[in-house]
Amino acid sequence: MQAIILAAGQGQRLRPHTLTCPKPLLQCGPHRLIEYHLYRLAAAGCHEAIITTSYRSQDFKAYLKDESHYGLKLTFSREPPPCFETGGGIIRALQYLDDAPFCVISGDLYTTYPFEPLMKQHPTWGHLCLVPAQTPQADFDLQSGLIQSPGPYWYGNIGVFHPRCFNDWPLCRIPLGRILRQLSAQRRLTGSIIESTWHNVSTPQQWTQLHDQLKTLPTLAL
Repeated sequence: MQAIILAAGQGQRLRPHTLTCPKPLLQCGPHRLIEYHLYRLAAAGCHEAIITTSYRSQDFKAYLKDESHYGLKLTFSREPPPCFETGGGIIRALQYLDDAPFCVISGDLYTTYPFEPLMKQHPTWGHLCLVPAQTPQADFDLQSGLIQSPGPYWYGNIGVFHPRCFNDWPLCRIPLGRILRQLSAQRRLTGSIIESTWHNVSTPQQWTQLHDQLKTLPTLAL
Protein backbone atom coordinates (compact mmCIF):
# COMPACT_ATOMS: atom_id res chain seq x y z
CA MET A 1 0.00 0.00 0.00
CA GLN A 2 1.03 3.60 -0.60
CA ALA A 3 0.59 6.41 1.90
CA ILE A 4 0.12 10.16 1.73
CA ILE A 5 1.61 12.22 4.55
CA LEU A 6 0.06 15.69 4.72
CA ALA A 7 2.87 18.16 5.46
CA ALA A 8 2.10 21.32 3.46
CA GLY A 9 0.78 23.62 6.21
CA GLN A 10 2.57 26.56 7.78
CA GLY A 11 2.02 25.58 11.41
CA GLN A 12 1.20 29.15 12.36
CA ARG A 13 0.05 28.29 15.88
CA LEU A 14 3.47 26.81 16.61
CA ARG A 15 5.38 29.98 15.85
CA PRO A 16 8.13 30.97 16.46
CA HIS A 17 9.34 27.35 16.17
CA THR A 18 7.90 26.93 12.68
CA LEU A 19 9.37 30.15 11.30
CA THR A 20 12.52 28.23 10.43
CA CYS A 21 11.24 24.64 10.38
CA PRO A 22 8.05 23.02 9.04
CA LYS A 23 5.99 21.49 11.84
CA PRO A 24 6.39 17.85 10.68
CA LEU A 25 10.17 18.29 10.87
CA LEU A 26 10.18 19.49 14.48
CA GLN A 27 12.20 17.32 16.82
CA CYS A 28 10.13 15.33 19.33
CA GLY A 29 12.26 13.01 21.38
CA PRO A 30 14.83 11.11 19.30
CA HIS A 31 13.15 11.80 15.95
CA ARG A 32 11.36 14.43 13.89
CA LEU A 33 7.57 14.06 13.94
CA ILE A 34 7.37 12.84 10.36
CA GLU A 35 10.09 10.25 10.91
CA TYR A 36 7.95 8.27 13.33
CA HIS A 37 5.41 7.86 10.51
CA LEU A 38 8.03 6.84 7.97
CA TYR A 39 9.63 4.16 10.13
CA ARG A 40 6.29 2.74 11.23
CA LEU A 41 4.80 2.76 7.74
CA ALA A 42 7.79 0.85 6.40
CA ALA A 43 7.55 -1.66 9.25
CA ALA A 44 3.86 -2.15 8.44
CA GLY A 45 4.58 -2.97 4.80
CA CYS A 46 4.04 0.38 3.09
CA HIS A 47 6.34 0.71 0.06
CA GLU A 48 5.97 4.41 -0.81
CA ALA A 49 5.09 7.61 1.02
CA ILE A 50 3.95 10.65 -0.93
CA ILE A 51 4.68 13.75 1.16
CA THR A 52 2.65 16.86 0.35
CA THR A 53 4.72 20.02 0.80
CA SER A 54 4.34 23.75 0.27
CA TYR A 55 5.71 25.81 3.15
CA ARG A 56 9.51 25.45 3.25
CA SER A 57 9.34 22.56 0.79
CA GLN A 58 13.10 22.60 0.39
CA ASP A 59 13.57 21.58 4.02
CA PHE A 60 11.82 18.25 3.47
CA LYS A 61 13.94 17.32 0.48
CA ALA A 62 17.11 18.38 2.28
CA TYR A 63 16.41 16.44 5.46
CA LEU A 64 14.74 13.34 3.98
CA LYS A 65 17.02 12.99 0.97
CA ASP A 66 18.33 9.56 2.01
CA GLU A 67 15.13 7.56 1.56
CA SER A 68 16.99 4.27 2.06
CA HIS A 69 17.35 5.29 5.70
CA TYR A 70 13.59 4.85 6.17
CA GLY A 71 13.03 1.73 4.09
CA LEU A 72 10.44 3.08 1.64
CA LYS A 73 10.32 5.25 -1.44
CA LEU A 74 9.69 8.96 -0.81
CA THR A 75 7.86 11.09 -3.37
CA PHE A 76 7.21 14.81 -2.88
CA SER A 77 3.99 16.42 -4.09
CA ARG A 78 4.74 20.14 -4.03
CA GLU A 79 1.85 22.61 -3.85
CA PRO A 80 2.15 26.30 -4.71
CA PRO A 81 1.70 28.59 -1.67
CA PRO A 82 -0.55 28.89 0.23
CA CYS A 83 -1.16 25.14 -0.48
CA PHE A 84 -4.37 23.33 -1.38
CA GLU A 85 -5.48 22.49 2.18
CA THR A 86 -5.75 18.86 3.28
CA GLY A 87 -8.39 17.76 0.78
CA GLY A 88 -6.87 19.56 -2.17
CA GLY A 89 -3.45 18.24 -1.23
CA ILE A 90 -4.71 14.67 -1.49
CA ILE A 91 -6.38 15.38 -4.83
CA ARG A 92 -3.13 16.82 -6.21
CA ALA A 93 -1.15 13.82 -4.96
CA LEU A 94 -3.47 11.30 -6.68
CA GLN A 95 -1.26 11.53 -9.76
CA TYR A 96 1.41 9.57 -7.87
CA LEU A 97 -0.93 6.82 -6.66
CA ASP A 98 -2.04 3.49 -8.03
CA ASP A 99 -5.77 2.92 -8.52
CA ALA A 100 -6.05 1.24 -5.14
CA PRO A 101 -6.76 2.20 -1.51
CA PHE A 102 -4.06 4.31 0.12
CA CYS A 103 -3.32 5.49 3.64
CA VAL A 104 -3.47 9.16 4.68
CA ILE A 105 -1.71 10.49 7.79
CA SER A 106 -1.25 14.02 9.05
CA GLY A 107 2.44 14.85 9.32
CA ASP A 108 2.03 16.93 12.46
CA LEU A 109 0.67 14.30 14.86
CA TYR A 110 2.31 11.67 17.02
CA THR A 111 0.72 8.29 17.64
CA THR A 112 1.67 4.78 18.66
CA TYR A 113 -1.30 3.44 16.71
CA PRO A 114 -0.05 0.41 14.75
CA PHE A 115 -0.27 0.96 11.01
CA GLU A 116 -0.38 -2.77 10.22
CA PRO A 117 -4.22 -2.90 10.44
CA LEU A 118 -4.43 0.01 8.00
CA MET A 119 -2.35 -1.84 5.45
CA LYS A 120 -4.96 -4.62 5.54
CA GLN A 121 -7.91 -2.29 4.96
CA HIS A 122 -9.41 -2.39 1.47
CA PRO A 123 -12.48 -0.17 1.77
CA THR A 124 -14.83 0.36 -1.13
CA TRP A 125 -14.72 4.05 -0.21
CA GLY A 126 -12.97 5.04 3.01
CA HIS A 127 -12.10 3.99 6.55
CA LEU A 128 -11.45 6.58 9.30
CA CYS A 129 -9.61 6.21 12.59
CA LEU A 130 -11.44 8.19 15.28
CA VAL A 131 -10.29 9.60 18.63
CA PRO A 132 -12.42 10.88 21.52
CA ALA A 133 -13.01 14.60 21.08
CA GLN A 134 -10.99 16.73 23.50
CA THR A 135 -13.25 19.77 23.13
CA PRO A 136 -17.05 20.15 22.84
CA GLN A 137 -16.63 20.54 19.08
CA ALA A 138 -16.80 16.94 17.89
CA ASP A 139 -17.26 15.57 14.38
CA PHE A 140 -18.37 11.97 14.05
CA ASP A 141 -19.97 8.94 15.63
CA LEU A 142 -19.50 5.25 14.89
CA GLN A 143 -22.64 3.12 14.60
CA SER A 144 -22.51 -0.50 13.44
CA GLY A 145 -19.14 0.15 11.87
CA LEU A 146 -20.34 3.14 9.83
CA ILE A 147 -19.23 6.75 10.32
CA GLN A 148 -22.09 9.10 11.12
CA SER A 149 -22.29 12.77 12.01
CA PRO A 150 -22.41 14.38 14.50
CA GLY A 151 -20.93 12.44 17.41
CA PRO A 152 -18.40 12.41 20.25
CA TYR A 153 -15.30 11.70 18.15
CA TRP A 154 -12.78 13.55 16.06
CA TYR A 155 -11.31 12.21 12.85
CA GLY A 156 -7.84 11.24 14.06
CA ASN A 157 -6.14 12.35 10.82
CA ILE A 158 -5.40 8.72 9.96
CA GLY A 159 -7.43 6.86 7.37
CA VAL A 160 -7.54 4.69 4.28
CA PHE A 161 -9.26 5.91 1.11
CA HIS A 162 -10.00 4.61 -2.34
CA PRO A 163 -9.22 7.22 -5.03
CA ARG A 164 -12.91 7.25 -6.01
CA CYS A 165 -13.60 9.25 -2.83
CA PHE A 166 -12.16 12.29 -4.58
CA ASN A 167 -13.45 11.80 -8.15
CA ASP A 168 -16.16 14.45 -7.89
CA TRP A 169 -13.96 17.17 -6.41
CA PRO A 170 -11.89 19.71 -8.38
CA LEU A 171 -8.30 20.55 -7.59
CA CYS A 172 -8.67 23.57 -5.34
CA ARG A 173 -8.20 24.71 -1.75
CA ILE A 174 -10.56 22.47 0.16
CA PRO A 175 -10.32 20.90 3.63
CA LEU A 176 -10.57 17.13 3.87
CA GLY A 177 -13.30 17.52 6.50
CA ARG A 178 -15.72 18.86 3.91
CA ILE A 179 -15.19 15.80 1.73
CA LEU A 180 -15.54 13.46 4.71
CA ARG A 181 -18.83 15.00 5.78
CA GLN A 182 -20.30 14.37 2.33
CA LEU A 183 -19.04 10.78 2.25
CA SER A 184 -20.41 10.24 5.76
CA ALA A 185 -23.82 11.54 4.73
CA GLN A 186 -23.74 9.05 1.85
CA ARG A 187 -22.89 6.24 4.33
CA ARG A 188 -19.70 5.46 2.48
CA LEU A 189 -17.25 5.55 5.41
CA THR A 190 -16.42 2.82 7.90
CA GLY A 191 -14.39 3.47 11.01
CA SER A 192 -12.55 2.30 14.10
CA ILE A 193 -11.50 3.89 17.39
CA ILE A 194 -7.86 4.67 18.19
CA GLU A 195 -7.04 3.44 21.69
CA SER A 196 -3.30 4.05 21.38
CA THR A 197 -1.38 7.19 22.29
CA TRP A 198 -2.42 10.05 20.02
CA HIS A 199 -1.23 13.67 20.14
CA ASN A 200 -2.10 16.48 17.77
CA VAL A 201 0.78 18.93 18.08
CA SER A 202 -0.72 22.39 17.61
CA THR A 203 0.80 24.77 20.17
CA PRO A 204 4.30 25.43 21.57
CA GLN A 205 3.18 24.04 24.92
CA GLN A 206 1.94 20.79 23.34
CA TRP A 207 5.19 20.43 21.41
CA THR A 208 7.34 21.01 24.52
CA GLN A 209 5.34 18.51 26.58
CA LEU A 210 5.51 15.84 23.88
CA HIS A 211 9.22 16.43 23.30
CA ASP A 212 9.88 15.92 27.00
CA GLN A 213 7.72 12.76 27.12
CA LEU A 214 9.52 11.15 24.19
CA LYS A 215 13.10 11.91 25.22
CA THR A 216 13.51 8.48 26.80
CA LEU A 217 12.23 6.57 23.75
CA PRO A 218 14.73 4.31 22.01
CA THR A 219 15.79 5.35 18.53
CA LEU A 220 13.75 3.74 15.77
CA ALA A 221 15.61 1.92 13.02
CA LEU A 222 14.99 -0.50 10.17
